[in-house]
Amino acid sequence: MTPGKHPQARSAIARPAQEEPQWQRLAQLLHDGLGQQLTGVALLAKALEQRLADRALPEAAAAAQLVAMVNQAVDHVRQLSQFLALAPLQQGDLPAALAALAASLHGLFGINCAAHSVPGMQPVPAEAARSLYRLAQEAAVSLAGSKQACGVTLGLAPHRAGLRLTVDASGEGAPAVLSRLRLRARCLGARLTVRRRPHGLRLVCTLPLPGARSDHAR
Repeated sequence: MTPGKHPQARSAIARPAQEEPQWQRLAQLLHDGLGQQLTGVALLAKALEQRLADRALPEAAAAAQLVAMVNQAVDHVRQLSQFLALAPLQQGDLPAALAALAASLHGLFGINCAAHSVPGMQPVPAEAARSLYRLAQEAAVSLAGSKQACGVTLGLAPHRAGLRLTVDASGEGAPAVLSRLRLRARCLGARLTVRRRPHGLRLVCTLPLPGARSDHAR
């Protein structure tokens, strides 16, 4: 499928850029709106806990529990906001964005997540970086949320005259999700393969880049 000859493909490639302002706006609303409100609740609850403790009242323990729960909710909102935002990607740093994604997945799902990339990689074009990031995000969330999931590893490396993105995970991916990921990859001019393993899956997405050097083939 060539983007120049297929309007659907052109639309799929342009969509990530068109959707980014919405993602960023939602992330900001979560952080500046709900996050700040929860922080205020946590401060009030902490003051209440202190007053109850000063009077040696047994309700101080319940207030301390409330403080811990609200602080946990604040952390969750912050992780979700970071998950939606693309600060490293806005600076053209796809490896850093994938590392931040892995950290967010660990916080949101409580499973082992990591990201690895080849040092000294050339900057990735903005459109390709956004598209690969969103593909990695959708794949990782789907696999991390499966019943058998206990870990997700993201990888990025040069591959011939382009890039290779890998997502290794335990658990099984939903067929509908895998089909959607394959379609998204095809619309980008990339190729997505699914390799089943005894205890999980490996997704491999290879994306050719115009003008990319092939001297770091993997």
